Amino acid sequence: MNLVELFKSLGDETRLRIVTLLHQQQLCVCEMVEITGLSQPKISRHIARLRTSDIVVANRNEQYVYYSLNRDLPEFPELLDWIARHTTDAVFNADQDNLRMIESFVCTR
Repeated sequence: MNLVELFKSLGDETRLRIVTLLHQQQLCVCEMVEITGLSQPKISRHIARLRTSDIVVANRNEQYVYYSLNRDLPEFPELLDWIARHTTDAVFNADQDNLRMIESFVCTR
């Protein structure tokens, strides 16, 4: 992947929030909506951009599609670790708190 395209894809707060969440675990859109408080269309639009950039991959499990990070990108593991360590503002912290609270939420895994 071209690094310029990678950083363009990550250069949006919503997409960066999604990547930070997916760094922890795979999630479906309904879980991301609950965690972030953003609308389903907005999450879906940003997921589509991340999928187009090969940052996120999809895995269907019955009626749900779960998204996870494409860990096959060679430059990605170190970058993800760096992002996870440096996203410490209130929005990202709230997302992490909400992620811990929804583990038994909506989608049946």
